[in-house]
Amino acid sequence: MALDGVTRHGLVKAVEAILKNALGHPFFPSPPELRGQCDKAMDWYRQEARRAQRRSDQTRLNADLDASHEAKTSDARAKVRSAYQRFIARYDQSKIEEQEVARASIRARYGMTPEVLASIPNASDDKRTGRPVGGDA
Repeated sequence: MALDGVTRHGLVKAVEAILKNALGHPFFPSPPELRGQCDKAMDWYRQEARRAQRRSDQTRLNADLDASHEAKTSDARAKVRSAYQRFIARYDQSKIEEQEVARASIRARYGMTPEVLASIPNASDDKRTGRPVGGDA
């Protein structure tokens, strides 16, 4: 029962290891010890099989992904482009609204009422004449 499913190669490698004193005692291992040595001999092959399976899975996944990208129609691309443009428009509008709220908060904090702001001369006015810069005289 201990050797159920053990390959010939695994058994040969386990016996070689036992003959080289892998168990630390004379030959004639117990069945569980022999099975342990067989399993140890086959570890590399099991790991290699897992790695090959992962590579195969990854290759299949990449092929599926490539196929799904190629299957996109111009209608699907237009739909995505439209959704992205709507997102950008909402994002820009929300940023503008946030800036306005921040400006109103600052104006309220420093007492900058519309009357006070109206009394401040325009920075683009000529300092000497009070007329707009570049305007007709």
